[in-house]
Amino acid sequence: MKLKSFIWRLIFLALIVGVAGWAIKTKTPTLGLDLKGGVHIVLECVDTEQVKVTPELVESTRAVIEKRINASGLSEAIVQKEGGLNSRRIIIDIPGQQTQDPSKIEDLIGKTALLQFKLEDGTVILTGANLKDVRVQLNTDPNTPGQALIAFELDQEGTEKFAQATKENIDKQIASYLDEELLMNPTVKSEITDGKGVIEGDFTVDQASEYVALLKGGSLPLKVNILSSEIIGPSLGEDMISMSTKAAIIAFILIVLYMILYYRFMGFLASIALTIFVIVDLGLLILLNATFSLPAIGGFVLTLGMAVDANVIIFERIKEEIRSGKTLKTSISLGFTRAFRTVLDSNITALSGAIAIIYFGLGLIKGFGITLALGIFVSFFSAIFITRLLIDIFALTPIAKNAKIFGY
Repeated sequence: MKLKSFIWRLIFLALIVGVAGWAIKTKTPTLGLDLKGGVHIVLECVDTEQVKVTPELVESTRAVIEKRINASGLSEAIVQKEGGLNSRRIIIDIPGQQTQDPSKIEDLIGKTALLQFKLEDGTVILTGANLKDVRVQLNTDPNTPGQALIAFELDQEGTEKFAQATKENIDKQIASYLDEELLMNPTVKSEITDGKGVIEGDFTVDQASEYVALLKGGSLPLKVNILSSEIIGPSLGEDMISMSTKAAIIAFILIVLYMILYYRFMGFLASIALTIFVIVDLGLLILLNATFSLPAIGGFVLTLGMAVDANVIIFERIKEEIRSGKTLKTSISLGFTRAFRTVLDSNITALSGAIAIIYFGLGLIKGFGITLALGIFVSFFSAIFITRLLIDIFALTPIAKNAKIFGY
């Protein structure tokens, strides 16, 4: 029965390690902005006389900004709310845009994007809320070949309003404005009933694309201020990756040497468990598409020490039971049982801190909390399941009869 239990536990462990190893080998980790390079922008939603900031409006503002950025072609951009429920800040990370002028992105983000069609007396007949579709189109007129236009299509309500307005204002002008900036002021020649039209102006393709992105995203529910905007170069990221990798390797080697020197063969088994912990933790992070930022890597290195800490507590308990004269089998069982509560309490305490960091953390610090929380779960599994399995197997071998291998 015990042999069958060992086999199933080994199969389960092999399956987990296999999946994690496959993820590490085949999938490319997602690097954070601090390692990959790009543009990092911090926004803050502010109150106005017309609208006061609420958590719901902050989320709506974030969604509109995300739509604008995606519509502009920056599909890898990450737009997220920063901090807790009542936070007013929005973080925008655009990887790989380190050579681009961030002021262009700021202009795209900060505009209210209110589209209005007005009569000569200033009466608003339509707004961007009536847009069904909008896109960039090139002029086919032989007099202005290749000129950028903004083609639009209205919804049913907008089509009816536009048809009525054009019918009543033939030979008069209907102007289009974006954030009170005049885009076009043409004279109506006939009634437009299909709800389709173009906005002409002296646009470049880039300008027309920016306007389309703004209109597709919609108007911002709240006013936003840009608190900071910075460009992060990729060369810094490459140096950080190299240094972080060296730090993790050195930390791992030092931990392994300490465990083997102090706990002898049990330390060697703990080192094997630690190696498996590294594989499983990295594999899970990659499978969950976690972002590997510098703080996140720091969280991973920290969990290396936490994983060993649980083994130290367990091994000391086992040594105490052996010194009291109990058999190896009994000592192992009692050692794990009596150490379990201590290990669990320490992990819950650390996990509580990690959850607080995730909830209240700002930007990259949240990545540290996520990595730390996942590492705590995996380290607990490593100590209670993997280390226990290895020691149980070891206890069945003849070498277990030599007391010196326990480090006392």
